[in-house]
Amino acid sequence: MFSFFFKKNKKVEIPESSKIWTDMHSHVLPGLDDGADSVEDSIDIIKRLVELGYKKAVLTPHIMSDAYKNTPFSIGEKLEELKPIA
Repeated sequence: MFSFFFKKNKKVEIPESSKIWTDMHSHVLPGLDDGADSVEDSIDIIKRLVELGYKKAVLTPHIMSDAYKNTPFSIGEKLEELKPIA
């Protein structure tokens, strides 16, 4: 995970001309892989993405049978946890 997501009070300035509006590789769903550990972490990451100017995020949890045994069902459950909050 990018370290700037977890440093408190650190502002990252990105010039308007170089902003990317969609994060194409997010590990935002809580507890599925090496990204957010909790719903609170997920919310913090989403807030920081918004602060950086992102408008969309493509959620891409790892699916590896030997390390991350995520399934469409388990991924959907975590997405449903965040929908009312996000």
